[in-house]
Amino acid sequence: MASSGPSNRNTSRVSASEDDASAVHTQPDPTELDLAESPPADDGPPEPPQSARSRARSSQACVMCQQKKIRCTGTQPCENCQRRRWSCRFNADGDGRRKTTNHRIVQELNDAKEQVSRHRQMISGIFAIVRVGEPEIIREFFDEVRQTEKVNDVANFVRAKVDDDERLREAFQRVDWGPDAQL
Repeated sequence: MASSGPSNRNTSRVSASEDDASAVHTQPDPTELDLAESPPADDGPPEPPQSARSRARSSQACVMCQQKKIRCTGTQPCENCQRRRWSCRFNADGDGRRKTTNHRIVQELNDAKEQVSRHRQMISGIFAIVRVGEPEIIREFFDEVRQTEKVNDVANFVRAKVDDDERLREAFQRVDWGPDAQL
């Protein structure tokens, strides 16, 4: 029986004889094996080649990649600018998706800034009560803290006490939140 065609790496060969109904299976010739290739590991499917991977698309190329008309990765800095040591800048006006994201981030930062301001006011009020408050006001404050789980209720209590008492208001205004104030 003669085999047809050039030999390949397959582990079985089929007889070319059409008269013979049974296929002849043989082991591959060891001289035909490529020993440089190692068998794939059994820890999962092999990783696809780089060209077959889906690329993450950036919503817009950076200014330098646009000018040079080259593909941009969309990261900050992009790979091209980093490799060539260019200044990597994105034009937020050119892309609605980036503009929407920027607007959302600015809004979140403004909300966080307002919340920090409210927390500072409450802490300043607590400082004022503890430092110059009458013993009765201090006891009321601790009772309020013990009785409620809502920070908003404590903040309302502190605000009301500071607004009602001139000494507390002055102590509230003297609390130093300078850049050196650290925990």
